[in-house]
Amino acid sequence: MDQFTVRPEQWRSWTEHFLPPDEPFFVADADISAALSAAGEVVYTRIELSESFPRFSLDHGYAYHVWSVDADSLVWLADREARDRIDRSLWITIRDEQGRIERGQVYDGHWPLSGIEVPATDRLSDGRWLLAPDTWLALDFDVQRRWLREWMSRRLVDDELRPIDADVAPPYRAIVARYANTFADRSGANCFSATLGMALGRPHDVFPLWLHQEPFLRALRGNGYRRTDAVDPDPGDVVIWTSHTGLPVHAAFCVADA
Repeated sequence: MDQFTVRPEQWRSWTEHFLPPDEPFFVADADISAALSAAGEVVYTRIELSESFPRFSLDHGYAYHVWSVDADSLVWLADREARDRIDRSLWITIRDEQGRIERGQVYDGHWPLSGIEVPATDRLSDGRWLLAPDTWLALDFDVQRRWLREWMSRRLVDDELRPIDADVAPPYRAIVARYANTFADRSGANCFSATLGMALGRPHDVFPLWLHQEPFLRALRGNGYRRTDAVDPDPGDVVIWTSHTGLPVHAAFCVADA
């Protein structure tokens, strides 16, 4: 984590947006889902969640391991008031299930930051505990920052930081110096938005996006980019890797001579 540049305003933004107001609870059991519905709670399929809250997975998917949880699981979004109003035994079943499926924001005794006041109702039967959004918001900013530093460091342990040692072309030096080895303020950029932001000269606007292949390609075509057979890219060129079916799987923007 210390290898990367994190601006003060990024720390503030991350602490404010790390967890959503309503926590996602994944429910695979049809009887549990039916019990929630009978209690007047709204339960979503994964598709319905995406359509109802388009940015939820982008903003919080990594924090809650959304993509590693069974895609057939239903999702209940609940704050503490919602959790407290359902039957206690139902809540305990749902709470413990989050630990069993290894949903994110479930911690154990190996977590190095101590002194966190965790409500008893958030402690799983196996001794682990949930970090609820209201518990997070009650922490001091310095504690939140240490927490995020540790949390992110554990996820970056296998990442390799590569220094910018190429002779960057003059038109791109300021942008590379500003963004190389830094984190985005929110989710993004993925490779397609990072490439497009450079190609359009609008990193501030495009980097926060999470682009899929078609809007990425459409924007490139709309701005004069065309496919060539060149082997070695020049500064200003876009390089796209494709699968055997022709689907783009990765992209990059060339800022230096090969």
